Amino acid sequence: MTITFTQEFIIAFDEAMEKEYDNPLPKSDYIGFIYKIEQSLFFNNSEYAYFSNNEIRNNFGRKKIHGKMSWKLDYIIKKLLQNDVIIYSDYDKATGQTRHYYYNSIFIWSIKENQLSFVTEEIPQKLYNRISKEPPTEEKAICQYELLKSDRFQIKIEEAIKWIDTLYYNKQISFNQKMAYSRCVIDMHNKEIITIVGEKGGRVYTNFNLIKKELRQYCTMDGESLMSIDLKSAQPYFISQILKKEYPDIDNKFYRVVTGGDIYQYVYDIWAEENPKGFYNSWNVKTKSPMKVNISDREDMKIEFMKMIFGGRSPITNIVKKEFPDILLILKSYRAAELQQIESGIFIPVQNKLNNLGVLSVHDSLYFKEKDWVTVELALEEQFKQKGMTDFTLKIN
Repeated sequence: MTITFTQEFIIAFDEAMEKEYDNPLPKSDYIGFIYKIEQSLFFNNSEYAYFSNNEIRNNFGRKKIHGKMSWKLDYIIKKLLQNDVIIYSDYDKATGQTRHYYYNSIFIWSIKENQLSFVTEEIPQKLYNRISKEPPTEEKAICQYELLKSDRFQIKIEEAIKWIDTLYYNKQISFNQKMAYSRCVIDMHNKEIITIVGEKGGRVYTNFNLIKKELRQYCTMDGESLMSIDLKSAQPYFISQILKKEYPDIDNKFYRVVTGGDIYQYVYDIWAEENPKGFYNSWNVKTKSPMKVNISDREDMKIEFMKMIFGGRSPITNIVKKEFPDILLILKSYRAAELQQIESGIFIPVQNKLNNLGVLSVHDSLYFKEKDWVTVELALEEQFKQKGMTDFTLKIN
């Protein structure tokens, strides 16, 4: 099995690790672990990779090393640490938080900006099968998996990688983000497709919906660029529909703002007037230090609003309590998985129904070829009506 990397990465990796190859573990074992790190980075959309070592030790197996039977994974991590390729955080016994893995700054600095090119590295097929997440077995995910694996779907890899590099060299993303985005793009190009169904929310996760939104401009279906349609303020909208059905007697100002306006902008405008500095002080549990949380526009407010609904502490709670006094406790009673189940029950069936047109889902949106715009929009509208939902707004992007 071959795994593709940028040449600049492999040159730096070989310089750091070459003396360890076949002494006693082959290069492919180290490459396999690096592939696992990069999968974790983009799948979890995080600045760091994290997973339970106890769970993945079996992926790599055991081997007699220096006369003693040892877990290969432990030796791989030890050597990557010794050669300044990675670093990791301590295991937090109090919270049970797993280690966080990062590329070492020394290793990052050793990577030079070269002309874009790619190289492949071999890893055993059995190891790849253990650490990859394909193919899916759930029926709702098979359509998307097969589309992304087919020649119908393509990504303009050089344009996408250059876009990522531009962000990195302009210091708009970290090195770990650069590696995560690049890994996702390269895997899609090579048809190494991750497809997972969320256990609680029922969402389908693929490389396509895990990549940064801007990278989808480089994706094509049947040689045509893609456009998208999404539900405006999706999670608040689903809550508004539940409120209308289950609490018909309350003054549902929340429903009116969500369906007739823009709930995030509404709350942001009040916040901005009351907080001209545009931030609040919070506590970073991971770093155990104070931090500033910026709320400078509608998109920031969207993140903050979701945090408030799903149990996080936020100063906007007071605004919501004042503006929608009858429903704050009801709002905070819902869990992300419940709303994701409603969402996936609308968008994924439409995606599967229109699979022959090459339609792909990204949670509360669908991507499609421009000529199929009307067909996709009508199918979505019909699905909402079948679910008994009204006053929704679909946006074309």
